[in-house]
Amino acid sequence: MALYKAPGQFDANGNGFYCRCTTTFELVVKVKNMDIFEDDCFVVSYPKTGTTYTGWTLFLIFNEGDREVARRKPIWERVPYLGDGPFTKIECMSRPRLMQTHFLFEMFPIQALEKNAKTIYVMRNPKDTLVSYYHYYKSCKSRGNFQGSWDDFFQLFLNKNLIYGDFYDHILSWWNQRHRDNILFLKYEDMVTDPKSNILKICAFLGKTLSDDKIDNIIEQTSFESMRDNPMTNYSQSQYQDNRIFPFIREGKIGGWKKFFTVEQCEIIDKIHADRLAGTGLSFQFE
Repeated sequence: MALYKAPGQFDANGNGFYCRCTTTFELVVKVKNMDIFEDDCFVVSYPKTGTTYTGWTLFLIFNEGDREVARRKPIWERVPYLGDGPFTKIECMSRPRLMQTHFLFEMFPIQALEKNAKTIYVMRNPKDTLVSYYHYYKSCKSRGNFQGSWDDFFQLFLNKNLIYGDFYDHILSWWNQRHRDNILFLKYEDMVTDPKSNILKICAFLGKTLSDDKIDNIIEQTSFESMRDNPMTNYSQSQYQDNRIFPFIREGKIGGWKKFFTVEQCEIIDKIHADRLAGTGLSFQFE
């Protein structure tokens, strides 16, 4: 098939970082120059690397796992996306503001760096990320409900034509800033295999202390089963997601890529992986 483009897909920074119809150049500029408070907190990621999981964990930490509060609004209102939808919603939020974005480091709000706003960057191994992103492309209306095959989607990856750009460009734009003490790097695989340690890590980063009971409560509310069945986190109420095609929270497993990648595709991505991450000290768990 011809190289696919999502509805309204455009190059937002002139270097192949693609945004979609719910984003505009005006929004990109607004995000870069927005006013930031010192108590603002951000979750940053490449799509389908644990963004919702991390955002919901963050919200629950700030609210000490309060179930009554958690069931009142969906996550996209609790932790809204920067540069995706009405900017006035961000400006009207009560503090501390919790926000998410898939933007590159160079597109991130300038004041967030000047004011050392707490920022969590979450990563996932690229093979599971791409498989999850493929299913999202097919079930997401703003991605045009992609009709192509897995092979077609893999070609989009190779051509760096996916919304929010190339996986490696993204993670390296942030990983290169690992010297900054206001940025915490987390890996999805660590979060799902040892959630308590990672919740404690986030709490320490934020300067928060929670009781064991509250941490256990957060672990239960951020479990795969809980988030899959919770309308506040499973995007069943979103106008952009069609869970009848594929659920937004689909499997969440480590190693699910093995059912999709061919031997040739593995060889291709393994070489890209080795070349792009050489000398960075960055590694991932694949199974």
